[in-house]
Amino acid sequence: MEFDYMRLRLLAVFLTAISLPLSFGLAQTTASLDSIPGRMHHVIVANEVPGAVTVVATRDSVLRMDAQGWADPEHKSFMRVDSIFWIASMSKPITAIAVLMLMEEGKLFLDDPIAKYVPELAGLKTADGKTPRITLRHLLTHTSGMGEATDEEAKAARSLSDLVPAFASKPLAFEPGSKWKYCQSGILTLGRIVEIVSGEPFEVFLRKRIFDPLGMKDTTFYLTEAQMPRWVIPAKREGEQLLPAEIALLYGHPPTWRDHYPASNGGLFSTAPDYTRFAQMLLSGGVLDGRRYL
Repeated sequence: MEFDYMRLRLLAVFLTAISLPLSFGLAQTTASLDSIPGRMHHVIVANEVPGAVTVVATRDSVLRMDAQGWADPEHKSFMRVDSIFWIASMSKPITAIAVLMLMEEGKLFLDDPIAKYVPELAGLKTADGKTPRITLRHLLTHTSGMGEATDEEAKAARSLSDLVPAFASKPLAFEPGSKWKYCQSGILTLGRIVEIVSGEPFEVFLRKRIFDPLGMKDTTFYLTEAQMPRWVIPAKREGEQLLPAEIALLYGHPPTWRDHYPASNGGLFSTAPDYTRFAQMLLSGGVLDGRRYL
């Protein structure tokens, strides 16, 4: 299950959270902020992206948030600051935070073997037949060497647990910890471990522990019909054109399709305001609005 996010770029989104140093001059800050819409306009006119939501924020406040261009060029739907994007691998930091929450509660440890939580993965071997120790830390740092599910295996899965046999059947590409390789299966396994340790479906854990407390009301694995008018159509480049692109994880289904697993590696939808809240929590050392998350 190799999702090529470099080729299928989310050209409709330009979401950036910036922590500005406190010493940054007010006049310079104002001039820089005021230049953002004009700069993004040039990017949109040059057909680099159909539209964009740009955010500049400190840990304490949002200094500027702008929406420009199209959310859906074909139907002439304008971008809004609360437009909903598929955030792809921006889901991964959220999964990592879920793991760290459980770690801080003493329910798991980063150097635990993954087989402690998912026994089906105890037999993973390297090509030369070795059965090394794979830890949660390896999964978080993309150093596990785990193989990926095929497109057919991923398409057939309806839950994170359904993916485990596919991962268990693939040889390790290298000794865990010896190399780095971007790994979707490792992050998906972490999502499953969160389910096992917490006793809750992954999407429920995220909702209760992260999204609801942070006020991330539009962050979800499954959009509702009421949210669809704010949906941003992903785009891909073909030659000089930007064309609508399908989300690989949905296999041709709309974002409201619910008969699929909560992809902890890249399945979330969100908005600029929502993700900014998450980023501000991280910038503040795990605290936001007086509530500690980490």
